[in-house]
Amino acid sequence: SYANLTGADFGNTEVGVCADLSNANLINANLKNADLRCAKLRGANLNGAQLSGAKLKSDLSNSKLNGADLKGVDLSRSIIEGIQARNLINCPKKLPSNWSCLNNSLSIR
Repeated sequence: SYANLTGADFGNTEVGVCADLSNANLINANLKNADLRCAKLRGANLNGAQLSGAKLKSDLSNSKLNGADLKGVDLSRSIIEGIQARNLINCPKKLPSNWSCLNNSLSIR
C-alpha cells in the first residue's frame, strides 16, 4: 500500500478487515489496543509505534519495529521473519518458539 500514516491514531479500533498496510509508513502511530489480527503489515515501518495491547496475528515480515512499545502483545502467531526490532520500549508477551527478546531487542535463537 505504501500509505503514509505517520503519527496516525488507530488506538482502540479495529483496523479494517484484513487491511493491506504492506510497506506503509506508520512511524510513531498509535495502535494501542488496536485489532490488527488480519492486517497485512509486511515491510511496514512501525518505528516508534505504540502497539501495547494490540491484537496481532499478522504478517510482519521485513517490518521495522525499532523503538516500538510491544507491551502485552502476543506475536506467537505472527510471521516475523526478517523484522528489525531493537531498543523496544517493552518486549512482547509472547513470541514464536524460535524467537527471544533480550535487552529489549528481538532475535532468532
